[in-house]
Amino acid sequence: CFVSIITPRTSTNALAHGFFYRTYNKWNNIPLEMRQLLSLTEFKSKLMKYMWDSVALELIISDDFDRSDGTRAHSG
Repeated sequence: CFVSIITPRTSTNALAHGFFYRTYNKWNNIPLEMRQLLSLTEFKSKLMKYMWDSVALELIISDDFDRSDGTRAHSG
């Protein structure tokens, strides 16, 4: 199954932190063209790049906005 159209709803915060809910949302966030790849080797390669790019972006964002008030901590 390449696409999950229905996103599960949670009635409690505990369910939102459960394995199924978190992995379901992570899978849906992977670009569709990656989920449709038929080659496992190609999928793994592109998934690793996608994951590292996502981590790098989060680090850049947190570095630019590391003050509690959300303002830029340094110019540059």
